[in-house]
Amino acid sequence: MRLLLPVAVNASILGQAPSGLGQYALGLVRALDPLREGLVVHTSCPEAFAGLRATVRPISSLTRPELGLRGHVARLLWCQIGLRARMRRERPRVLLNTLPEGVLRCRVPQVTVVHDLIPLAFRRDYPRQQIYFRRLVPAILRESRAVIAVSEATRREVIAAYGLSPERVRAIPNGYDPTKFAPVGPATDDGGVPYVLYVGNLLPHKNLPRLIEAVGRVARQSPARLVMAGGGTPGRVGELRRLASGSGPGWS
Repeated sequence: MRLLLPVAVNASILGQAPSGLGQYALGLVRALDPLREGLVVHTSCPEAFAGLRATVRPISSLTRPELGLRGHVARLLWCQIGLRARMRRERPRVLLNTLPEGVLRCRVPQVTVVHDLIPLAFRRDYPRQQIYFRRLVPAILRESRAVIAVSEATRREVIAAYGLSPERVRAIPNGYDPTKFAPVGPATDDGGVPYVLYVGNLLPHKNLPRLIEAVGRVARQSPARLVMAGGGTPGRVGELRRLASGSGPGWS
């Protein structure tokens, strides 16, 4: 009988209040779990994977993303020290990194997911991430056997920015959980007025002023509302509210 080597998953990005990246890591493990035995998940939130067949290896809570820069630095150090030691000891078949945080000079083959290269396009908005995206990310991707981009646009950007062989970079779009995301009626009491729904954070790269402008133009021709579900700084929320109040569409 052939021995089934484990597949390690670096899910250190998952925190107590998961962001989009954390939700991706969680959903990916939950989707892979029934498909393959031998998953070994490395995470600071083992309770999130309760009920799965996968083996969960706890890591320090200091690596959690809600700690901001400290958590980011702690994760990078853990990858090069703690995760490296675990890979050397456990020797899995492959290490799956759910974002470009992996092990440099690792003997275990790695598959790394890239969600976007936004800091490279918006340098002034992300000054602290420039070294990470210009030095560490390309180093991790060059060592990875395969790179997964979550869209064809990101795939093209990764190839152009880091000079990777197109054959090594594959576009695999994000999935969704149909048990949670299915139409069950209006998301808000719209009073019969059509609305545009935006779900996500309110960071500058989302180009939300352009969305407000577009819905405002539609609202001047026929009734329309803009519903935004996402978090941001008070200053950012106030700025978007001012834009919305002057553009025409109803806002909520």
